[in-house]
Amino acid sequence: MTDQKLNAQLAAVRARLVADGHWPESADTLLNLLQASYTREFSEDDMDLLGLVVDDFLKGVDLEVQYPQVYQWLLHAAAYRAAFLDILELTMGEDGL
Repeated sequence: MTDQKLNAQLAAVRARLVADGHWPESADTLLNLLQASYTREFSEDDMDLLGLVVDDFLKGVDLEVQYPQVYQWLLHAAAYRAAFLDILELTMGEDGL
């Protein structure tokens, strides 16, 4: 999936959740993040948690509130963010979002 297509799909998810009143302000910060400086090594359990986090993200759950540590990792760790986006892409492809 191209960055342009993924961005369009994310914009569609955002628009749908905003319209339904389920888009937390913190999600915009997460989506607009461009730089990373966090270098922590992530365990297999940390990475496994991402599937649940992605599912909740697509439901409009405020990740900053529900998963504060994961939210910080997403803000500051490019590798964790990349894994999140990979799972998001797979999930969106499976569900046709």
